[in-house]
Amino acid sequence: MKLRLHSGVVGLPLLLLIGATGCGAEGGASGGAASAAGAAGAAGTGGAAGTGGAAGTGGTGGTAGTGGTAGTGGAAGTGGAAGTGGAAGTGGAAGTGGTAGTGGTAGTGGETTTKAFSPGHWIGASHNFDSLADFAVDNAESFVGVLIKIWWNTIEDETLGVYDWTEVWSVIQKLKPHGLKLALFLQDKSFGTAPRPTPSYMVGDPKYDSDGWVRCDLEDKGKSHGYPAFWDPDVTDRWIALFQAAREEFENEPTVEMLVSSETVWPCLKEPPLDVHEQDFYAETYRYTEEIIYDLRNTRLLFNKGMNWNQNVISGLCDRCYERGAAVGGPDIVADAVLLSETDCYQPRNHGVGVANDLTIAVQVQTADYCGHGTLQQIWNKAVGPEINANVILWYREPDGCTFTIDDVINKIDGDRTRDIETLRPVNLQPGFTYPW
Repeated sequence: MKLRLHSGVVGLPLLLLIGATGCGAEGGASGGAASAAGAAGAAGTGGAAGTGGAAGTGGTGGTAGTGGTAGTGGAAGTGGAAGTGGAAGTGGAAGTGGTAGTGGTAGTGGETTTKAFSPGHWIGASHNFDSLADFAVDNAESFVGVLIKIWWNTIEDETLGVYDWTEVWSVIQKLKPHGLKLALFLQDKSFGTAPRPTPSYMVGDPKYDSDGWVRCDLEDKGKSHGYPAFWDPDVTDRWIALFQAAREEFENEPTVEMLVSSETVWPCLKEPPLDVHEQDFYAETYRYTEEIIYDLRNTRLLFNKGMNWNQNVISGLCDRCYERGAAVGGPDIVADAVLLSETDCYQPRNHGVGVANDLTIAVQVQTADYCGHGTLQQIWNKAVGPEINANVILWYREPDGCTFTIDDVINKIDGDRTRDIETLRPVNLQPGFTYPW
């Protein structure tokens, strides 16, 4: 048995139930490092206040330096600005070892940054990049950004470690002049008759179990899906490497705000012959989820969760999303879906409409939502109400013939601009929040 454990996984329970996860990362630092007050030295103690960054311009709501004037013997904040988004030190003394910003401790050996945050309505998701980008440009006043799906083997196929981002850069060039953001959905699974999305170099190589991918037929539901063999650590390592390559390619491109990973629902793991891989599959899924979150230092991770994971594991992954400035979200959060559990990501991290969430909360409105899962108003109310309090709604562009259409969505967005989407910057994106790397 091949098994790798990330240091953060040891001691956590095995993943016993089937669910959905995946992560995307929102990237493109806005302005620069927040340079938390107190990261290098206390203000008013004989040295510069937070050398390398301003001490919150005196510390909004608190004093800049305890026991003396700010920057005795040196200027306060010598070296740079406090960072885009607000003053470090809100609600506490700047540079005294206390909190710098709401929600995270500054000056404790961690690193702070100001990450991109674009709340609002997004349009997606499609493999037809050009058409979707053109649609978004035509409706740029209604949408913040675009989510596109791209197969893993479109980026990396015949040669291990050789990545081709040409199609993504083409979309970026279309969106950038209009100020639209991009969410890049790296897809590792296929639905229905769609082809295998994993790299062809895995096929025939004994290093990768099952050639890296298997098809799963759900006879009781009349469905057929294809999934990567993530119970094999060698396959998982390549998925992690793909996200690392995406980070290196786009981390300094402000148009790219999210990387998104596929959900991992796989009912076939409950049935022979694949059931022997179930625990390894979910252990490896946890590993890649955590390692992707950890590695994306200047981006946010959109944890694409579902509701039937082991809830203890869900909570652990949500904690890591919070600690690393990531986001949580997922599909199938619709008007007639089961109520969210109190142990789910959303409710413990959502402090109510008009109060900053702990982390970015996103929901996706997909085909089933357009075609029979409630009216547009019902789905809207659930997404923006106190149960979820979403910062981001990703509307898929679906065909006509359902309960409502994307044109109805656009009219709704344009008519309800003054409320609904929670625009307060989440706690784990506020200036001064400290990340563990």
